[in-house]
Amino acid sequence: MSDLSIKDAAPIAPLPEKLQDVSSTEAGKSPAKTSTQDGALASQVSPAVPLSLNDESTMSLPTDTVTQMVGEIKEILSSSPSKIPIRKILASTNDLALDTSSSPASPEESPATKRKSMSPSQKEEMANRLYSKAMELKEKRDKLYSQPKEECTFKPTINRTPSKREELDKDRFLVLHEQAEEMARRKEELKQSLESQFTYKPEISSLARRLSARHDAEEKPPSSRAEELYKMAHELEAKREEKKKELEKKEAEECTFQPKIKKTKGKSPPKQPLYDAELMKQKRLEKERKKAELELAECSFKPQISKKTHDVTKTFFERLQEADKKKKERLEALRKEKEHQIEQEMTFRPAINDSKAPKVQEKVPFHERLFNKEQLQAQALEREQKKIEIEAQTCTFKPDIIPAPVTLERRGTLI
Repeated sequence: MSDLSIKDAAPIAPLPEKLQDVSSTEAGKSPAKTSTQDGALASQVSPAVPLSLNDESTMSLPTDTVTQMVGEIKEILSSSPSKIPIRKILASTNDLALDTSSSPASPEESPATKRKSMSPSQKEEMANRLYSKAMELKEKRDKLYSQPKEECTFKPTINRTPSKREELDKDRFLVLHEQAEEMARRKEELKQSLESQFTYKPEISSLARRLSARHDAEEKPPSSRAEELYKMAHELEAKREEKKKELEKKEAEECTFQPKIKKTKGKSPPKQPLYDAELMKQKRLEKERKKAELELAECSFKPQISKKTHDVTKTFFERLQEADKKKKERLEALRKEKEHQIEQEMTFRPAINDSKAPKVQEKVPFHERLFNKEQLQAQALEREQKKIEIEAQTCTFKPDIIPAPVTLERRGTLI
């Protein structure tokens, strides 16, 4: 019902049906009730001042009055029964006005003056009537809009929108890739069409050709650039090998001496691994040692040599081991001498308990001391048990002990 407005209303509206049945001859009497759908609204009209009508039983109302009536009908439909305004018919002005003096200010102020609300059927009939009028006005307005406008001759060109939803759901990267391929294809076609027009082909140097190839490579996509780099690297490697062969050929031409090599010496033997070389070395040393022992066994003469000469006859590793051993012995002797000097300078002798003295002197490890402590405790317990047994044998008096009653047993500690 929001489409209903004063702009769409006619300048002169007919009197509503609920007011056309009012009798003009009976002054001072209330108007008759013509239909059930307008009964509630007719009951709200005050009989104090009657409405004078013409002979044709119709009345022309101004536009403001129609607007006011529409607003009041909406207010009646949306408001509570206590807030429905009471309408009085004024004969002097032929207008419809609201009597706000007789309507209660709020439900709390005068609950006795509440009016009965319209029935659901009456509300529905009124709403349908208003809705039908609004639809008629809307149809008229749509007809006006649908009429062709002769003044507008310009027809803009509008791009065609995609008809399928699948085109909009395409992957953005796929669309960009397709666009790039299409642009590259068009550029290549344009280039070929331009080249086909020119028959003249100038001769350019190798430097210009390389620069042109580099420029073309920069314009190519990344995949073509990678292939171009691989091709350039392959060409550089081929050029390097070619130059190397040329240098070897020049050196061979300068060298006139050609040695004669036997067929057996043509190929060098394969290199032995390091562990094989070490094994062969050990075998060779073992053979030399056995050979020296045999020679010494055959020689019965033993010359007198000095100590220095005897040391020289030893191997290098033996001499290193002896030097290291002597160094350790010398350091140990110096350490002991230093400790002895420190002990001589210390005159203070602390008094140590008997239980601590053996530990300090013996320097037994901690775990052994714990084990010994357990053994000592077991031995002390055994001695105490034997002592009790001996005392029990010497004591002949044995008192009779009565067990404590149940009520005197200890239940717990008091806090």
